[in-house]
Amino acid sequence: MYVTPSLDGGVELGNGPMCVGQRRALPHVIVLLALCFLASPVLAEEVLHCIDTENTGFHWEGGHASKTNFELSRFFVKIGPAEGTIRLLSENDRLITQASEGVLQHKSAEYRCEKISGMGSIVCNDKAANGMPWLFGSNGHYVRAYLLGGPTGPLDPKTFPLDPNIFIAYGICTKF
Repeated sequence: MYVTPSLDGGVELGNGPMCVGQRRALPHVIVLLALCFLASPVLAEEVLHCIDTENTGFHWEGGHASKTNFELSRFFVKIGPAEGTIRLLSENDRLITQASEGVLQHKSAEYRCEKISGMGSIVCNDKAANGMPWLFGSNGHYVRAYLLGGPTGPLDPKTFPLDPNIFIAYGICTKF
């Protein structure tokens, strides 16, 4: 069975043998469909599920710091290019969304990433704040930090409220 265009703009189904022109066009149509399918941005997107192993740092209160461990977090990391609410334009873009409970639960941040030559690792900086870097290793491990708190934090926390603490966490990412 085969389909051919009709003179009135519709299509006709046929049960007989295809003509030579139809046989020549068929491989081109198949190749075109395959290219469209492979070039789809949805297929190019990669998603990682990242879970902290440890999270430690300094808890700031009243201008003084004390060492402490912080709650572990989970994240989804989309590696561009991808379509969606926030469009990632290249493989150097990542959208990191906190999946665990907390102030930033379900909040996404867009990151710009660069490969570190000679290491096989990728460093990513938050496009908005630049105080929450991530380092992704080629072995699936990561290190992330929060550097906007502590003595270098905002001069007036009431007008620019941020977490007053400083921490560093490490963990592992797996493909989702």
